[in-house]
Amino acid sequence: MGFHVQSVTDSHLMVIYSSILGPGDLVIAISISGETAEVINAVRAAKQNGAKLICLTSFTDSTIAQCADFCFPVVNPLFVDQERFVNSQLSTLYTIDLLCLILLKDEARKKKMNITVETIVKQSHLK
Repeated sequence: MGFHVQSVTDSHLMVIYSSILGPGDLVIAISISGETAEVINAVRAAKQNGAKLICLTSFTDSTIAQCADFCFPVVNPLFVDQERFVNSQLSTLYTIDLLCLILLKDEARKKKMNITVETIVKQSHLK
């Protein structure tokens, strides 16, 4: 869609990258508990530098949610009968998909996404 994006799962890199973010940057933090220390440290560093924060968590009163500019609550297996396990990762991925659909309503983003998809398809045919 034309965004420069990085997915970071290493706790040290989270803090390093977050420390150099600024007012034009957006962090999407995912912590089901909302209390993952490494994620909280990274979020605080990013917020201190003026970055905006969206979080996905199951607990809207958690530390990460309190730091966020906007919070998307996601389902958690603790909220349902545990004999019928609901994986919190599924609701998190679904929420991310919904965000992408909203962003793709913008024609310029949609065009860039199509260019990306076409490039990947062309590369796969070259192998």
